[in-house]
Amino acid sequence: MFGVDIEDRCWLCGQATETQHHLFFACVYSRKIIQAINQCTGSCFPVTDVMDWCIQRNGTKLQRGVQIALVMGVVYQVWMQRNRSRMEKTMLLPEKVAKLIMNDIKTRLNSKDRLHMKIMDITWLEKKNLM
Repeated sequence: MFGVDIEDRCWLCGQATETQHHLFFACVYSRKIIQAINQCTGSCFPVTDVMDWCIQRNGTKLQRGVQIALVMGVVYQVWMQRNRSRMEKTMLLPEKVAKLIMNDIKTRLNSKDRLHMKIMDITWLEKKNLM
């Protein structure tokens, strides 16, 4: 209409049409971020049915919050890297993005008063390499 050519290919991998599902969970780039986080934490959040996975999580309130924060960190950082790729023609390696997400969560958790945390939460966080 205005002579604007809109690219519908994924800006991160260039291999598929950019849809929400592809961008955040099916793209090779996104999968590498998720894989790196799963490796660091010993977790296994799936790349399909992520919202169902978040809802069905058991554990304490803090544990469920951390798991959701990991997913939201992936969504946020993938979107940022997508925009960076589009605007600046550059992006960070997926492993670097995973470290950014992990460090953000660690920083938030370390700002909490450990005296008010349950011992089972502290043990869980240490096991997940988040403390």
